[in-house]
Amino acid sequence: MIHDLRDARRAVSATSPVNLAYMASIYTDAPPWKKYEDEGDSEKMVNTKDHELLKKYNAEDCVYTARAWNGVCGEPDWHSPRVRRLYALHTGLSKVAASMYRVGLPIDKKRRKELDDQLLQMFDERAAKLYGLVGVKDFKCNPNSMRALLWKKHETKKIHRFSLPDPEDPNQWVQKKMRTIAVDQKALLLLISNPDCPPDLIPIVDAYWQACGAQKARSTYVSSQKVEEAIGDDGCLRAGWNSCGTDTGRFACSSPNLMNLSEKKDDDGSSIVGSLPNMRSMYWAGPGNVLIGADWSQLELRVMYAVSGDEVLGEALATGDVYSADAQDIFAEQLSDKDVKWIKENAKPQRKSSKITHLAFQYGAGIKTIYQQALEQDRRLKFSFMAAIHRKMLRRYWQTVKYWKDEAARVQECGYSSSRILDRRRVYPRQPPPTETSNFPIQSTASDVANISMLKIFNSLIRNRLKTRIVIQLHDAFYTRGPEREERVVREILHEHMEAERLIEGKKFRFPIEVKSGTHWSDL
Repeated sequence: MIHDLRDARRAVSATSPVNLAYMASIYTDAPPWKKYEDEGDSEKMVNTKDHELLKKYNAEDCVYTARAWNGVCGEPDWHSPRVRRLYALHTGLSKVAASMYRVGLPIDKKRRKELDDQLLQMFDERAAKLYGLVGVKDFKCNPNSMRALLWKKHETKKIHRFSLPDPEDPNQWVQKKMRTIAVDQKALLLLISNPDCPPDLIPIVDAYWQACGAQKARSTYVSSQKVEEAIGDDGCLRAGWNSCGTDTGRFACSSPNLMNLSEKKDDDGSSIVGSLPNMRSMYWAGPGNVLIGADWSQLELRVMYAVSGDEVLGEALATGDVYSADAQDIFAEQLSDKDVKWIKENAKPQRKSSKITHLAFQYGAGIKTIYQQALEQDRRLKFSFMAAIHRKMLRRYWQTVKYWKDEAARVQECGYSSSRILDRRRVYPRQPPPTETSNFPIQSTASDVANISMLKIFNSLIRNRLKTRIVIQLHDAFYTRGPEREERVVREILHEHMEAERLIEGKKFRFPIEVKSGTHWSDL
């Protein structure tokens, strides 16, 4: 059931050269699956039945890993308490990741087939609308056709219409050499946000995004070779969980990336990809089992409050919904006589625009970046409207603004950013932008909270001899799968470790969670 033996070895051991040598010696019975695509290129691998190549690759990788281990242990800082704490944590987390892979997540075959049909029909309808707007024969819903339609540089005899000149902005090119013009989401947003953009191009881009959204959702998560390869004979999908996926300490996931699955249907279809079905509905607990999800309430915002000491943010958190509290302050003339609960339920446009601005604003993003992120979620928003909200946000959270400046000065002096619990560090060779120095401490501190809790939950489940196991790590949430009879005990374990007291900047904080359970992931 362990298909990638590198992940298995690193998860189980990776603690000494002797262990690595032992792991290399047991690969003779491994199921063959990878080889070098080009001789000597260990990064590009494909499926293979050549068992000798498989053994050669794994043996070499053990040697390289052992050499790296010896090098790390030779560093002076290796024996410092800070590094040893981080090493101990990630050694444990690698075992959690291996367990998540081993246990897997059962697929509801019926719901998967329904999703496949629904997304295929959705793509056909949206593609037909796109082709009608384009009005060019041989146009296909793919980047090359879109590139040829838009830019004179890439037009073909069969596909050409707008013949736009080469863009001056480097962000609208694929490579720095500026040979290929990009047509990804960011580049097209820059294009249609330009006042000189042809008016008849905007609905084409919108239709292209929506068709691609349905197509990508189907091919990435429902019906593709990667999805088929990730589903074992027992009907469980095993994604590639990586416990060291980012330098902030957060988990990563691939093939497929379950962290990117849509949570719920966008009722108004205002986002770039439009309304999509709940992709989580194809995953379930299996007969006699239950999925239990525990999610921190606005963890990053609470960590920002703990690190920055922003009193206004603390007051907004105390209301139970920061974004509604923002909307009440920002849209005071319209909502001054309404409480936070009413705003959340009845002032959805105001709350949504406040949320979009706050999530980008809190790390020092400028109005152009904020507006671009706003357009990704709601194409109807206007620049002037978002700029006004941004100005009010700067005044409202002046202590957060002060944190940006103080943190940038601290990094300039010491040369690195750090988390506030485990002192995880990102070292800079030169002064980074303020957005990076304000972001890293919050993201990495939040990951400290999540990782410490996750390891304690994992160990507690084993210590209590429960069959329930963690199966998904989703940013600031955990999902477990196990027998229904264990639900009460599992809930207690989740509350105990996720709401445990944390010391940040000399003060103690607790971060509340919400726990839900159900048979399907979409129920939570």
